[in-house]
Amino acid sequence: MGRHIISTEYEKPLLKKMADITGLRASSKNNFPKLLFTQSLPFSEKNCQILHGSYKILVRSLPEKNWKETEFNLLKVHTHPDISDVICQVPEKRDGSCDFLILSFVYYQVYKDLLLTGGLPLHGGLIELDNKGVIIAGSSGTGKSTCCSRIPKPWNSICDDEVMIMPQLKSDYNVHPVPTWSEYLFNPDSKKTWDVENGFSFSALFFLEKADTDASVLLGQGRAAVKIYQSAMESFSRYFPYILEIDQKKIRVIVFESACDIAKKVPAFKLSVSEFGSFWNNIEHEINKLN
Repeated sequence: MGRHIISTEYEKPLLKKMADITGLRASSKNNFPKLLFTQSLPFSEKNCQILHGSYKILVRSLPEKNWKETEFNLLKVHTHPDISDVICQVPEKRDGSCDFLILSFVYYQVYKDLLLTGGLPLHGGLIELDNKGVIIAGSSGTGKSTCCSRIPKPWNSICDDEVMIMPQLKSDYNVHPVPTWSEYLFNPDSKKTWDVENGFSFSALFFLEKADTDASVLLGQGRAAVKIYQSAMESFSRYFPYILEIDQKKIRVIVFESACDIAKKVPAFKLSVSEFGSFWNNIEHEINKLN
């Protein structure tokens, strides 16, 4: 599910920040549901003018009732059961560095859209070789960022915090990077960017654990599904304090179903990594066996 991301005039700087960080490019009008950055309430005249023509039923205005509001500190996400567009309301007065926190919370809606396609976000890094993507997953402190920084050429490190798994035709998956938002939260002047539109064929998934020696072991589908589920829930965990328990339960069910599907189609391994070893040799060995 794609979205046409737009903004009111006052929030164009926020939209530009998102485009600069993610590498998203300007596009002409399309039929994708919209995601609107605005300072106004959903049914304001200003929003109606921008979204005019995006609904077949609602011609002149947005409905005033039955909006669902999910508040993430500086961001209020407004959704409506009869409308596919999403309105992201931000405060008028805020420090510029707050925009990065706002954008990180916008990814809650991005991940919700991803779930509807059968895809998942994962708490992991993404490395690439010959246009084939490999996810290195692990909880905080397991060393996934370190592994991504240590990977030698001809490997390329794409991202080191979160990654999105997107279903493709013929039961395949592509993997896309997600910005490391903490990069900007701790360093607002950072110029680092991620090309989120650039996807790679999903080859394999490796779950990290620290060890004295490097090794890799193929996981069974059941164990892989559980680990995929746990990793995806880590990506969602920062949003749960802000959303209703009933929505949390719905997310858990969908995440588990998608985790089971991915485990059936993508090989997953336990990857033991030592402090100074060449763990990438194990990754290459397993990928070569698959090929």
